[in-house]
Amino acid sequence: MGTRRLKRGQVLRGKIGVEERRRAVRKDGEDAGTDEGGGVRLSPFQQKVMSGLWKDLPGKIHHKFSENWISATLLLTPLVGTYSYVQYYQENEKLSHRY
Repeated sequence: MGTRRLKRGQVLRGKIGVEERRRAVRKDGEDAGTDEGGGVRLSPFQQKVMSGLWKDLPGKIHHKFSENWISATLLLTPLVGTYSYVQYYQENEKLSHRY
């Protein structure tokens, strides 16, 4: 493959799809799809940016939870306790004004 330049109308050969090959030839005929190492590089518009976010999502969630469960417990326990106390207090206040 190398670093040779493509002439106008030529398409890039390699392990990329047909659409990428069509887009890889610039208007001036330069090869936009290879780098000096012979590999294929894509423009930012041709890369799938969000695909890595969804790979192994349950594993990532489990990893984050197992790393941070103590911090999450210390954060959520006072919040849940305060909320349940407020609900209990409001309910008792309603019952005390009932009669």
